[in-house]
Amino acid sequence: LKVNVKPFGSRCELFNTGIWSQTVGLVMDETNPDDRAWAKTVRPVKPGEKAAFHAMDIGTLLKGSGFERISILKIDIEGAESEIFANDAKHWLPKVDNLVIELHGPQHEKIFHAAIASEGFQLSTSWELTVCKRK
Repeated sequence: LKVNVKPFGSRCELFNTGIWSQTVGLVMDETNPDDRAWAKTVRPVKPGEKAAFHAMDIGTLLKGSGFERISILKIDIEGAESEIFANDAKHWLPKVDNLVIELHGPQHEKIFHAAIASEGFQLSTSWELTVCKRK
């Protein structure tokens, strides 16, 4: 990522963090029975555990960016979309103009669609992506 955004200089700021419903330390979830490389999942650290990496919520990330809105938000987080949209979306979702997301199964689709229901997005699909454009 550093190499890709280097030409943008100070117009681009990198945040070395994951995305979750809150600021939290995360570890790989070794109990996940799915052995496909793309299907690995994470979970919050338990008391006494050391975090493998840290994550923050999208609202905190937006606030730290210095901007008031997100023009385009692309999300592909292998099932963690349920965590984000079930717990935190009402605070930052109204500040998103366009959202592109890959949803990973019916449970995640249900949670996502419930979260965006009152946002007035126009929905379309492109392959495995759900595209949400604010009207």
